[in-house]
Amino acid sequence: MTKAIVISSGHGQYVRGAKHYIDEVDEARRVVDTVAKYLRERGATVYVYHDDTSRTQRDNLNAIVAYHNSKQRSLDVSVHFNAAGVTDAPRGCEVLYYDAKQAAANVSKAIAVAGCFKDRGPKERRDLAFTSRTNMPALLLEVCFVDSKADIELYQRNFDAICVAIAVSLAKEAGIVLNVPSQPSPPQKEESNIMPRLLNATGREEAKELIKKAVACGVFQQSHLAKLDTYDDVQLISYSIAYVNRTSK
Repeated sequence: MTKAIVISSGHGQYVRGAKHYIDEVDEARRVVDTVAKYLRERGATVYVYHDDTSRTQRDNLNAIVAYHNSKQRSLDVSVHFNAAGVTDAPRGCEVLYYDAKQAAANVSKAIAVAGCFKDRGPKERRDLAFTSRTNMPALLLEVCFVDSKADIELYQRNFDAICVAIAVSLAKEAGIVLNVPSQPSPPQKEESNIMPRLLNATGREEAKELIKKAVACGVFQQSHLAKLDTYDDVQLISYSIAYVNRTSK
């Protein structure tokens, strides 16, 4: 089996989805592109699909399913946002599946922890075109609710962490081992005890944000925040991996 992921955004340019505080189609595309970029930078094979041509729901579903089935891959993923009526209250995330219940549970939990969402968990849906007609294990992600003010505030605040959690958890379910992005080695003084940089400035900030989210969601203890600026790159990477691992089980 080819270890690759096909990830598509739900609905299409002319077949719109839910809309309130955010637009489902626009945000699904944003999530898909961010997740794919993260995975590709770490050596994963990822195919991305956005439907820019279909004019009917039937054609849209057929186009998405056909693209997924045209690729050699180990996992099919479609990104959506939920809706159920306007509310200030939190509603949370969930992952729909045909027969991949454990994978759906793992990814839903990872999204929930990264976004501080309520985890609605895996939902069996054998009636959907995407889950039933793709011929590899398929997960339909409902990242959060477009009409929940609390959800959208969390989504916007934790967007990067959510995308990292999705990427890492999907790679795990697809059997893909992610590489650490290579960075140029900095010049080192002879006999220096200074730890070389493994992360660039962006990587350090992203790792710190993951640790902050882990503390906010109760995965790590509060004491990590006081030490955050003292952690070297090895510690930042180690805690980030620990966070992702604990939230994707």
